Amino acid sequence: YNQAGFFCLGRKGDAKKANEVMLGDVGPAIAKIPDYLGWTALHEACKHGSLECIRVILNCSEAPCDLLGIKAGDREITPFHEAVLEGHPHIVELMMEKFSLENRIR
Repeated sequence: YNQAGFFCLGRKGDAKKANEVMLGDVGPAIAKIPDYLGWTALHEACKHGSLECIRVILNCSEAPCDLLGIKAGDREITPFHEAVLEGHPHIVELMMEKFSLENRIR
């Protein structure tokens, strides 16, 4: 599977296929690969409100907080910003929860 195909999964909301890709030969590293503007599949999923794809990407990722901080475009938009700008409060809540869990002091 390639980066462009993975982007389409985020856009379409195909969480089942996204999970197969991330757990398959390609592995979770595909989630970190940006396009020419710096956008990732997570940015695409956030833009299109693909909650289940976002869950898959964050849960399969080795470092979900790193994905949440990837800045793209000339405005340096993160996936979190994209979810806010597109009006997806359920995604914002999921990302805040995930970030909180990953950054707790043990």
